Amino acid sequence: MKTKDRTQEQRTKEIKRSRRRIAELEKSEARHKKLEEKLEESQARYQALFDRTLYCVFVHDFDGSFFDGNDAAFKLLGYTRKDFPATFASVLDQDQLAIAVKRGKEIKRTGSTSEPCEYKLRTKSGNYVWVEVESSLIYRGGKPYAIQGIARDVTERKQAEEQIRQSQQRFQGLVETLSDWIWEVDQNGIYTYASPKVRDLLGYKPEELLGKMPFDFMPIEEAQRVKGIFEQLQAARQPLIALENINRHKDGHLVVLETSGIPFFDTEGRFKGYRGVDRDITGRKHAEEALQSSYQQLRETFISTVNALASTVEMKDPYTAGHQRWATRLACAIAKEMGLSEERIEGIRMAGLIHDIGKINIPAEILSKPGQLSDIQYNMVKIHAQVGCDILREIKFPWPVAEIVLQHHERMNGSGYPERRSGDEIILEARILAVADTVEAMASHRPYRVAYGIESALEEISQNRGTLYDPAVVDACLTLFEKGFRFD
Repeated sequence: MKTKDRTQEQRTKEIKRSRRRIAELEKSEARHKKLEEKLEESQARYQALFDRTLYCVFVHDFDGSFFDGNDAAFKLLGYTRKDFPATFASVLDQDQLAIAVKRGKEIKRTGSTSEPCEYKLRTKSGNYVWVEVESSLIYRGGKPYAIQGIARDVTERKQAEEQIRQSQQRFQGLVETLSDWIWEVDQNGIYTYASPKVRDLLGYKPEELLGKMPFDFMPIEEAQRVKGIFEQLQAARQPLIALENINRHKDGHLVVLETSGIPFFDTEGRFKGYRGVDRDITGRKHAEEALQSSYQQLRETFISTVNALASTVEMKDPYTAGHQRWATRLACAIAKEMGLSEERIEGIRMAGLIHDIGKINIPAEILSKPGQLSDIQYNMVKIHAQVGCDILREIKFPWPVAEIVLQHHERMNGSGYPERRSGDEIILEARILAVADTVEAMASHRPYRVAYGIESALEEISQNRGTLYDPAVVDACLTLFEKGFRFD
């Protein structure tokens, strides 16, 4: 009886245990079902994100074989899901493929997400696009299974960078091949850049200038002069234009540079310094000095020639000795009063000193004859203007000397000689010399008459102002004497 009861008790316990296991299994199955539902929900969300994101997503193994991609990836490369390449080798150049595989194995080894990396991908049409990719591991069963790369299209940025790079290369090439020296200084006037040409101009390597100022390479007095000019322009933010300055070459000899530059500013309008160019003009300056010296020698030769010719006239006509010089002095003073340039005044001076050169063709007895000249004798005197022109026309003066001499006896109303020109047909220089010649001649003694004096001479030109003589010239002459001009 007792044995039977124990058996019944054991069966009851086993039934209870079975019921508990069944309940536990049912609970476990319910938990698994919920987990499966959550997993399916998570996968659905991931798939939706995977398919709809604007970023390109690639899934591949560690050797570069593709498992999957999203619509953005297919669209970027011009493929459909069916004809999408099986491996990276189809879309990556060999060198970049090696980099991608190496990075994939490194991610697998370390288990970490990679830093963004740029790849150049070949599309189905054969064109190329640039992408920036961030890669991470995908696990299955707790073990690394594949790599997921999230990429964004950076083609436009890469193209812009390439354009900038090419532009910089072109600029660099241009700067380094120019015969001029390109430089940049900051707001304190300190060099921040110097092109290689500085080696040819001043003997320094570009890096030797960095941290120094332009004035450090100039003689002391020149440095002070140029620094003063530069500081004024810098304060006003004005450009430097063809500023000549003397510099000392590394070997000690002097070099003349012509400096031009413009101020530059940052994006917020703050002054940052100057960029500019220096040109070696040492040779040009030497040539200018040689030319100036040559010009001075030529001018002295001209003056000596003119003085010799003037002396020839005075030897032939001693009674009018000094007339040409005094008339010239008055003519030059009139021209200056009228505001003529120094160059034109110099032409008047040369012509005035020899304006009577043609008198060497007139017999001395006529030139020195006391008393009134006959008509024939006077007509012989009148040809001196034409003779003088003929003599001087063969000399290559830089001024219209021959024409001035020819026309200095012409009158505004056409009553003069030798060509009876009038008004503006007479060049201004000749109109000036005509007034000066008349005033000096009337004020001086002649063999055939006594001197009329300055007052009579000035009255003569005043009364014939506009008729015989140019009004503006007469006015200037009268003004001079009012200011105290005297022949002595």
